[in-house]
Amino acid sequence: MVSKKLDLNHLYFIKYFSWWLFAWFIFYQFNFTKYNPTIAYYFVILYLIFKLLNFINYKSYFKEKKFYMSTFLIGTFIIFIIDVLPILIIRKREINKESFIFSIILLLIYLIVMKLYYNHSLKEIINTYQQDYKAASEKPKKVLKHMFFNVKN
Repeated sequence: MVSKKLDLNHLYFIKYFSWWLFAWFIFYQFNFTKYNPTIAYYFVILYLIFKLLNFINYKSYFKEKKFYMSTFLIGTFIIFIIDVLPILIIRKREINKESFIFSIILLLIYLIVMKLYYNHSLKEIINTYQQDYKAASEKPKKVLKHMFFNVKN
């Protein structure tokens, strides 16, 4: 069951796989790696479509609670920059076996780091992604502080 209360510790940026993919994208764009992140970004786009549909159903949450449009817009901007823009500007969109395998390995490393460093179960990792909607109920400064300057919970 997903927590009804916002846990700001779940907002730390390194806990989001999207940031890991964004780092991979940067490395690929600057030719530091040959593995193309296109396949991973296609899955991210599918996930974002799912989240958008879920958001449409979840919007009643904001009618009952306080809602900071500025926090919502900042969050949307960050999502656009790290999740959507890379697939639009990637130097070459291609899917190959090696890149697919690398994406699976990166995902496994992410899951291992979340378990060993943060002691998160799979349920807690999923809960990290459920916090997105609730972040708009906090002031932008507070959310950004926890997202980028919360070293370890």
